[in-house]
Amino acid sequence: MPSNPFISVIMPTYNRADAIGLTLKHMAQQTLPLDQFEVIVVDDGSTDKTPEIVTGVAWPFTCSYLQQQNKGAAAARNLGAQKAYGEWLVFLDADMVTTPGFLEQHIRGLIDHAPGTLVIGRVRSWPPSRQFWHERVIDPESVGKDYGELSRKVPFYLAYSCNLSISRRCFLSLDGFDETFTAFEDTDLAYRAMQHGHDLWYQSTALAYHNHTLSLQQCFQKTQTYASQLVWMLNRHPELWECFPGVDELLPLMHKPPSLRLVWRRLRAIAFSSVWSRGLLYASLSCFERWEKCPRLTSILFWRLALGYRRVGFQKGIQLYGIAQ
Repeated sequence: MPSNPFISVIMPTYNRADAIGLTLKHMAQQTLPLDQFEVIVVDDGSTDKTPEIVTGVAWPFTCSYLQQQNKGAAAARNLGAQKAYGEWLVFLDADMVTTPGFLEQHIRGLIDHAPGTLVIGRVRSWPPSRQFWHERVIDPESVGKDYGELSRKVPFYLAYSCNLSISRRCFLSLDGFDETFTAFEDTDLAYRAMQHGHDLWYQSTALAYHNHTLSLQQCFQKTQTYASQLVWMLNRHPELWECFPGVDELLPLMHKPPSLRLVWRRLRAIAFSSVWSRGLLYASLSCFERWEKCPRLTSILFWRLALGYRRVGFQKGIQLYGIAQ
């Protein structure tokens, strides 16, 4: 262990043996001196070969390996932060491939701005040759975390924890990530930081690539989970309803006195969320992906089906948490 590591990179992982080795190899290529950072891998109950990959290599930087029962990414990040020695914390997912100047650029973003600022780096997609067809043809600006080349202050709801840095003191003062979330824990952290007067800064030069493509099934499962957790987020912070566009159309048809336009939008969401509609749309998308045909129609059908799964997830969230509005 370095006597005084400058940065602690906290890397939660769960069954990503296929990706974490490449992530660690790229951490070894940082322009920041290797004795100025440590990497803390927190294994959230993996059942694959993650332990062998992480501990079976003599990495040129200090690499600690922690294990916990499957409690979720928020709990894994909190555990890593508790064990960290660095003045600065960089949260990096195990499927992120970093560029050589990644850590230096995070530190630049943290130091150049007011104390307590949270910094998110740029996240770009893995090369198209490794992507599924639907990932290549849908609008990347609508689903990605690439906010462009201009570094700037951004609103809290653009936060993501796969490429995020913060001072250790600030993180601990906020009590870390809220472990009741299985999604939106990063948005919640950034919002609570904002309430304490801290900004969110987008450092475009802190670039990493997302080494994780999603099949159609995985993509819509994720969409449904996020929509369910959005209900929990809005229940925790009811004042944020206006910050998340498109939420009103996911509510029950006659929730509060709706306008005719909103009734139509809710009816459309209900139609796309039915079992029959989702089955037909999914079958069509699967065929287009297999043949790699009709990119424009694929994009249209994808977003219709995404709306259906968002409503299914949102309704599940209402069943679990109610509506605090």
